[in-house]
Amino acid sequence: MVDGKSSEELGRVTGYGGKGAQAYVAELSAFRNTPADQAQRKQEERVQAAKLEGIRTKERMISAAIKARDFPAAVAVIDVIYKGVKPPQLALSTLNKAILSHRIDPKAMDRTWKLLQQALLEAEGEADLSKAVLEMARRISPARKLEKAKPEPKAKADKGA
Repeated sequence: MVDGKSSEELGRVTGYGGKGAQAYVAELSAFRNTPADQAQRKQEERVQAAKLEGIRTKERMISAAIKARDFPAAVAVIDVIYKGVKPPQLALSTLNKAILSHRIDPKAMDRTWKLLQQALLEAEGEADLSKAVLEMARRISPARKLEKAKPEPKAKADKGA
């Protein structure tokens, strides 16, 4: 199939192949190369490129935070990446914070361990996430047993006098 104006080849099919008419027309329609199709593909490419650049920027920011041993900066990037995520997927955010805590300052074991406990609590009901948190805890401190953090107590409503 060739574009009639530019003579650009849009696609090639050899033979009919015994397909039904609708399947054959659908295959040929996939070769469309109208200006609207081209504009849509270019827009999709720009969106994908912007997403990729955003990911690369966050990777650079985390690398810089690790190099500077700046845990709060690393946490800020993780919070942007996982913004709006709810448990149990929030466990991934907390697990990444624990990993960064340990990588930036291995001596800050209490902070790392609290993050791992929180991640285990957030992963409740998701066996694969829980397993990943427990495995990371085992790698960080093989002799220590990880238990879930206790959930924050809910504030009691003030019933007044």
